[in-house]
Amino acid sequence: MIRVSPGQDDLRNLSAVNEIAERVVVGALDIEEGYRRLRAIRDTPTPRRHAFEVLAYGMASAAVAAILNSTWADMAVAGGIGAVVGVVVVLCERRPRLRPSLEAISALLATLIATVIGLYIVPLPLQSVSLATCIVFLPVLPLTSAHPELLPPHPVSRHAPFAAPLPPLHHLALVPLISYPLVLR
Repeated sequence: MIRVSPGQDDLRNLSAVNEIAERVVVGALDIEEGYRRLRAIRDTPTPRRHAFEVLAYGMASAAVAAILNSTWADMAVAGGIGAVVGVVVVLCERRPRLRPSLEAISALLATLIATVIGLYIVPLPLQSVSLATCIVFLPVLPLTSAHPELLPPHPVSRHAPFAAPLPPLHHLALVPLISYPLVLR
């Protein structure tokens, strides 16, 4: 079994990749042309997809704020900050070296923006708004895919899948703790 980091789901691209694979198998396309088309799909994310991704981050953050019994103002601020986090995600997609620090940058921005809005515009529960905007980074897939692998007899292989969520949780926990006192000075 090979573990890879989770990618983005895009059904249109998945359909196009499936069609290319079928045409290569049938012989309607040669392998080089198939590779060229696959690279074109990979290298050209559409602006529409980026806009929907930013919108999805905002909506997910607002939904988590609603689950946390926040007020309408808290949900609106969480949605706005979630959209800012979505913009950061889109920017990190173009810069692969920035990807490892994505969670930390997003948590720092979420905490700073929530603090500034909480101090100058409307009082906010900073912990729940910051949590609502950054909870989208919790890797659910490693936790859910780890369950079937709990059966191997070796203790390391039994617990290793649960370690996958630790780095993002580390970033999400430490950055607000560090940035919150700095903002209040």
